Amino acid sequence: MKLPSWLLIKQGLTYFFLNLATPFTFYWTFHALGPKPAIGFAVVISLLQALTHWIYRVRPSPIFVFGSGFTFFFGGIDLFIPTPQLFRFEPFAQNLCVATLVAVSALANLPLAYEMVQALPKRLRPHFRAPDDPALKKLTWIWVVYLYMKAAFYFYLAIRVDLADLILLRTFVGGGSLILMLLLLPLNFRRKSHTKDPIMSANSNPSVSDSLYRIRHSLAHLMAEAVLELRPGSKLGFGPPIDDGFYYDFILSSPITEEDFPEIEKKMRRLIQEG
Repeated sequence: MKLPSWLLIKQGLTYFFLNLATPFTFYWTFHALGPKPAIGFAVVISLLQALTHWIYRVRPSPIFVFGSGFTFFFGGIDLFIPTPQLFRFEPFAQNLCVATLVAVSALANLPLAYEMVQALPKRLRPHFRAPDDPALKKLTWIWVVYLYMKAAFYFYLAIRVDLADLILLRTFVGGGSLILMLLLLPLNFRRKSHTKDPIMSANSNPSVSDSLYRIRHSLAHLMAEAVLELRPGSKLGFGPPIDDGFYYDFILSSPITEEDFPEIEKKMRRLIQEG
């Protein structure tokens, strides 16, 4: 078993602790001012995050969309009823729905899990060749089971602890999810495929072929990121490496022409320099 480097774990912990400010503020507001101001605070924070995405034309990740949507729905209802009761079930409902959607998307061969992985910070983002990577498929089903278990745990907490404690516990469980994923990724999920790799057929040296595949895979994602920044509102399709390069499908408001290539290349070079 190949264990992850301590640097990777350290990055995961840093990402986790940087997200503790909001739940601790919620906890303080709940005990100082009551449940409604605390819920209102959570709704306002989600609204500000959504506005930031819109102002800077940043494509929201599926994780953000799920989280904000459930916060608005459950929190919004609780703000307009005399005694807040629903927001405490938001973690349960969110994990239950996400687990179900991921399971359905996996059965339908839709790249939802891949999109969620790509939403992670670059330094924490695992390397998968494509949405149909066998390693990602195995990890997806592990994650589905884990999300259902988490949903059951949150339902138990919703009827056993107060809302402030629930939000704090959810933060630590969520952070544990990130660390768990970082621990699972290096396990030997990537068994060799019995199908013939087109890159391997083009080169008799396996190490060179794999390196070339990885370079083309990275460049495909780099090109996709460049196009998304240059063409806000564009949608990603499928984009694997192929035997003579790489490509990416996009849904665009206007087609890309050869005149756009220099600008895209320039943007890709700038993204490389930025790390």
